Amino acid sequence: MAQAGEEKKTSVADGYKAPTLVIPYATTKPTIDSVITDEAWKQAASIKAMQTINGGVCARQTRYWIMWDEQNLYLAMRCPLRAGERPFQADRNRQRDGNGIIYDDSYEVWITVGATDPLTNQPDCTTQFLANYSGARYDLLHQPAVGNSRLGYSTNWTPKNRISDKNEWEWEMVVPRESLGKLKPSFRPEEEGGSVTAGNSSQMSDGASALLIMSEEKAKA
Repeated sequence: MAQAGEEKKTSVADGYKAPTLVIPYATTKPTIDSVITDEAWKQAASIKAMQTINGGVCARQTRYWIMWDEQNLYLAMRCPLRAGERPFQADRNRQRDGNGIIYDDSYEVWITVGATDPLTNQPDCTTQFLANYSGARYDLLHQPAVGNSRLGYSTNWTPKNRISDKNEWEWEMVVPRESLGKLKPSFRPEEEGGSVTAGNSSQMSDGASALLIMSEEKAKA
């Protein structure tokens, strides 16, 4: 929302940027099988406002979905294809971290949660995911504090892809939250015993109750 006195920006040319999303909690886990359905992803945040690296509007608008629970992040994508088009996938080796994938039609996800690398204790790390249609994938942990990237870092993710009957490239992926690094405690510093993080706590709607039944005479005793 524009502040008082500010000009409202409505186009990419004016400097408009995609809005910040609040990622919803997944009360029901989606089935990760590459088939995106309204029922499976109805709880997720969804966005369809892609821009080019030059700030233009993408001719091919792709939609993304994202949601989370205590164990995982869940993401999905639907990208329309032209008639007869298929994603370029020269790298069909499904082993991790093949460099050839960067030349293919690929999707890339960067996740920053202010986590610490559990091996080197470098702070504020970012996890990068890159994969093509065949399932070849690449992931690593970036350490901006020292300008380094830790190759060979495995997040144990496996993307699922398909071409739908409507000629759309669909993929779904699940990322274990513990693989994103060691999260900072939310309330107290770790050295003071803080242990509750965004990765091990429940959603705000969680609660607990107890019911004790006894006779009035017993209760007054």
